[in-house]
Amino acid sequence: MKQRVNGCPIVSDKVLEAAEKANEESLDKLAADSSGDFLSATVSMIENYPEPGVLRYLTEVLFEASSEETPLMREGNLGYAFLSLKVLLDAFVEP
Repeated sequence: MKQRVNGCPIVSDKVLEAAEKANEESLDKLAADSSGDFLSATVSMIENYPEPGVLRYLTEVLFEASSEETPLMREGNLGYAFLSLKVLLDAFVEP
């Protein structure tokens, strides 16, 4: 992540709730898309994200962990894990 002069900001409840709401709205939109649209939208989301390297890494690690012989979490929980981590990342990326 890009370094800030004064370090990482303190994330308020208001910022965290706003990030959560924005992600829920995006999730609802993605749920309505076909699987091809979902993949395209996900790639676009990563490419247009303020910290694309961090979001790409997060995605790769979660999906790599789920594909291992002994996964670290159930496949059904992968989406929840991604969404929770993205909400936190969004809250720190906010200016």
